[in-house]
Amino acid sequence: MTVRDRRVARVTGLDEQGRAVVRRAPDAVPTMGGLLAELAEARRGGADTAQVRYSSTGHPLRITLDGSADAVDEEVRYVISDYAVTGAR
Repeated sequence: MTVRDRRVARVTGLDEQGRAVVRRAPDAVPTMGGLLAELAEARRGGADTAQVRYSSTGHPLRITLDGSADAVDEEVRYVISDYAVTGAR
């Protein structure tokens, strides 16, 4: 994902499932800010799991959310494998 001026400029799925999601709903792919907002909302809502692991430079590496340990298939894990700030103003 490439974000410019806080808007998603380009999204590329890394596998067939990811490419299908991008084709169906490119706006559904969250930005870093969107991921952090989702984490904050999960914490406010009392999710069973709302964890984040940060890099030494301060950006999230992994966000794990599970609203209810009793529910099936609603947990999610985001892994940020590459992050770079370019053209900072």
